[in-house]
Amino acid sequence: MRYIGIDVHKRISTYCVLNDAGKVEMERDGVLTTAEGFRELMEYAAPRGCRILIENSTRSHFVYHLFAEAGYDIIAAHAVDLAAVARSKVKNDRIDAYRLAQYLMRRDRGEVQFSISNITSRDNMRRRALCRLSADLVRMKTDMVRRMREYMSLHDVRLPPQYVSLDSQRALRALRSRNDPVLTHMVAFLETMNERIEALEEEISKEFGEDDDVRLLVSIPGMGVKTAAAVVAAVDGIERFDSAQKLVSYLGVDPVSRESAGKRRPGRISKDGDPLVRYLLNNVALNHVRLCPQSAVSEFHRRLRQRMEHRKALTATVRKIVCVIWALLTRREAFRVMPC
Repeated sequence: MRYIGIDVHKRISTYCVLNDAGKVEMERDGVLTTAEGFRELMEYAAPRGCRILIENSTRSHFVYHLFAEAGYDIIAAHAVDLAAVARSKVKNDRIDAYRLAQYLMRRDRGEVQFSISNITSRDNMRRRALCRLSADLVRMKTDMVRRMREYMSLHDVRLPPQYVSLDSQRALRALRSRNDPVLTHMVAFLETMNERIEALEEEISKEFGEDDDVRLLVSIPGMGVKTAAAVVAAVDGIERFDSAQKLVSYLGVDPVSRESAGKRRPGRISKDGDPLVRYLLNNVALNHVRLCPQSAVSEFHRRLRQRMEHRKALTATVRKIVCVIWALLTRREAFRVMPC
């Protein structure tokens, strides 16, 4: 068995190959982080009888898929779990690659343990990017509407009261007709954003329209297709979580507690995981308690509001909704209103 540690960076990487006895067979540093850059390693060490360890980072996804698709047994781990690498007194790329290979060998022998990171598929990476881009464009549009209102207030530009939404087509036409150069550019920006957002929504509907998990999640009052798609892409298979609490922790809505001298102090949520999903789930919680006041989730929120502030009650409600998401995806059942 050969053990390979690869210290991955954006442009160049370093790798080290150890044999069963822990002796260095091959070392290379400064190789390009490309398929061509790793060609020599692939020619030297065939997939059979080889294991590879890398640290989880942005560029590691490319390296992971490159070797995995070539048939290699490759795993990724968070740097904080690789104490021998993260806490090393002397650090350079060669030492890090060597210690990664050594750490992998020791793990196979049962001498050390570390958790393995989930590297999602290329297709799911693209799906996540699609959801993130849609959310980013909506935020950019919202920010521009805010700036437009500020400008209109400064210059006393008024629209008829029936024009509730500034980004509606007739409101944009009315603003363009004023021939204000600043408003004209703002209107052009909003029109472009509306076109791009509409195109992305169509793409998301096409991508996730036949997804059974999305169909289950949109049965929750207050959750639309875009939010359900973002949650499904982030979860990347509910079978990875054998309890609702693990999904709560993965999405970063689990409370962090501090205990000392026999006193336990609950703190804020951990905020691990995808911040976009937490933001979207906050909106789901707000919409759910408004649209479905008779549900058990809404009743839970009302009870909390009697003894705590809105923000804390909403966060706890988000946690409750994550538990509902786990239950729906695990049991393959649509949401049902079950009043208390």
